[in-house]
Amino acid sequence: MPVSSVSVHVVQSPEDLAACHKIRVDVFAHEQGFPLDTEFDDYDHTGDCVHFLAKVDATPAGTVRLVPSKGKLTRLAVLASYRSTGAGRALVHAMEEWLMSEARAGRLQHLVKEGRAGKAVHVKIHSQIPVIKFYAKLGYLEEGPRFDEEGEPHQLMVRDIEI
Repeated sequence: MPVSSVSVHVVQSPEDLAACHKIRVDVFAHEQGFPLDTEFDDYDHTGDCVHFLAKVDATPAGTVRLVPSKGKLTRLAVLASYRSTGAGRALVHAMEEWLMSEARAGRLQHLVKEGRAGKAVHVKIHSQIPVIKFYAKLGYLEEGPRFDEEGEPHQLMVRDIEI
């Protein structure tokens, strides 16, 4: 089986944003059964977010949304046929690299705190239960009790990324 090429970039064009939205609808509404009317929220409508798009062999395969004002990774979705390509991991790494770059440039000081080894950016995720291990492998730690979000159990996961 040939090795797939995964690339991730910050969304700049309406076409790429539409691809991100389609992936989210396919994964969260069609596959997982979440209500379509809750998929797009205030962050999408106010522009207080940064979208990343993963392509596998130049085909849109996954997306993640970052809410910089909250340091929150949200709406990570990879199409079922691309889930073993590394697209999810690549999306999280690209989002983390973007956060570190912005923090070093002084644009995200509200997320920067002193860590054990110096300054770090604090990132959080409301993880669905089945993907806790995925995030744990990427260095995220469970924090607090599980809670309900949109009718499904979730777990707060956090990571301090050294800058």
